[in-house]
Amino acid sequence: MQVQRLGFISSGHQYPYTYLLSRVSHLYPSGITGAYVSELTRDGIFNALYNRRVISNSDFGRPYIRFSINDVIAGQDDSTVYVANATSTREIKLLLAQDGAPQSALLQAASPWLSDPDWGTTVQIFKNGYLWREQSIDVPVTELSFFDNTNITGASYDGSIEINGGYYVNEESETPINPANLNTNGADFYFVRILYSMGRVSAVGPIWIEIL
Repeated sequence: MQVQRLGFISSGHQYPYTYLLSRVSHLYPSGITGAYVSELTRDGIFNALYNRRVISNSDFGRPYIRFSINDVIAGQDDSTVYVANATSTREIKLLLAQDGAPQSALLQAASPWLSDPDWGTTVQIFKNGYLWREQSIDVPVTELSFFDNTNITGASYDGSIEINGGYYVNEESETPINPANLNTNGADFYFVRILYSMGRVSAVGPIWIEIL
């Protein structure tokens, strides 16, 4: 799959204020979504959304992030990497190009940085829901590569609670669940979270790892 463009499909900033009550008068705006598309058309954008070829961003910033494992990027081939055995090497790659725009604030319209941008950033890679690798960077463009050949174990959630004879993910949940279904059927997964010094957050993934 050739990914040609990254298009951002929301204005991101909420000033004038949105009618959504959870955002009115808050110091933060809604997020913005970046979609990897082969063509900048309505069909191309919705195809990217349906296949999860996206970047989520906490405000109007527009970084370029390319996350892949064994050359499968998030959203390609159902976001799944198939390996020969439980200790097959997985090469996790990340390309990050920051945009340098300042974090949004109350009554502050989106604007590009003009001078002295802050490139301080922490890249976090999560595996099966837990922080696996973390690296600080201070440059606008960086490429990172990590290798993992530890056993593929899959993930499960064992924190559900019993209330009146039913099981729930937590005490705030309204929908009962079957705890036996809260697992990945032996597949591992990775996703990326990026914490910028100015307060912005981006995320990409997950990518799943399954044994053939």
